[in-house]
Amino acid sequence: MDRKKKILVIDDDRSVSELFTKALTPKGFEVLSLEDPDRAIEIAGDFHPDLIYLSLLFPASNGLKVGKALHNIGGLGDVPIVMLISYRGEIDPK
Repeated sequence: MDRKKKILVIDDDRSVSELFTKALTPKGFEVLSLEDPDRAIEIAGDFHPDLIYLSLLFPASNGLKVGKALHNIGGLGDVPIVMLISYRGEIDPK
């Protein structure tokens, strides 16, 4: 029997996480959404995601550092990471 593909969503914006869960679960994916990037790093190795959606911005960290930490976890080095930014305001060109 084929196992469900697993997707890890790491975003501190709950509405974004809920959107991914509502869109992907009916398609047969197992979705784990976490708001805390440190917690996500702790449990990602046990969850074994096939794909990771990761916010670029966090209050206490940034997505690039989190992505590097996730790829350093044994077995996750080849897992694709899609970096997201959900920003409700004017975009600063810097």
